[in-house]
Amino acid sequence: MWKPLASVPLRLQKYNFTIIHRPGKDIPVADKLSRKSLSDQDTSLSEGMDIQVHTVYSSLSVSDSKLEEIRTQTEKDPQFQILKGVIQRGWPDEKRKCPLSVSEFWNHRDELSYLHGIIFKGEKIVVPTSLRSDMLSRVHASHLGIKKSKQRACDIMFWPGMGKEIKNMISKCSICSNIKESMISHKVPDRPWQVVASDFFTWNNEDYLVTVDYYSRSPSS
Repeated sequence: MWKPLASVPLRLQKYNFTIIHRPGKDIPVADKLSRKSLSDQDTSLSEGMDIQVHTVYSSLSVSDSKLEEIRTQTEKDPQFQILKGVIQRGWPDEKRKCPLSVSEFWNHRDELSYLHGIIFKGEKIVVPTSLRSDMLSRVHASHLGIKKSKQRACDIMFWPGMGKEIKNMISKCSICSNIKESMISHKVPDRPWQVVASDFFTWNNEDYLVTVDYYSRSPSS
């Protein structure tokens, strides 16, 4: 077993688990394997926008109740109402002509659309401000770490600065801090090149093997 995982079974022995099935439609942010297939796409739709709308909705892994909540909060959010108007009327040709309250969306303007009461960036839901904290908590419920939490969030939702907020939230998570693996110390060898460590890495599409001497900490590739 991979060393960082070796202690996990021991840590879990004190818990008694009960497995409960939860339908995918009731999971606010589902993993990729829980998402609805696109194989049932209606091929009778010929207009480009109709196909886009169908594709977006057929691939959403968000419960109906959560979608309705997002619609409601989108309607109540002053910034999102201005953003909706700009999307529907068309963006100005210069950023300085854009309403200040939605200027943070300028770099994403070509990907934004408004469909059935919800703002999308491509196929991702643009989450209203009032729901962001809750959505972040749901994404990080499994305490997967910054990289995996970002990947999970970016699969389905978006707002400007979301990645930074995820990083800040996880850095302050007491549970994640307590379960971080401690650094593994090694005895210093008696002489150079008595003990070495090796690993592969890729740079500029070229594969390399790097070897580090434990005594001098000098790398060689």
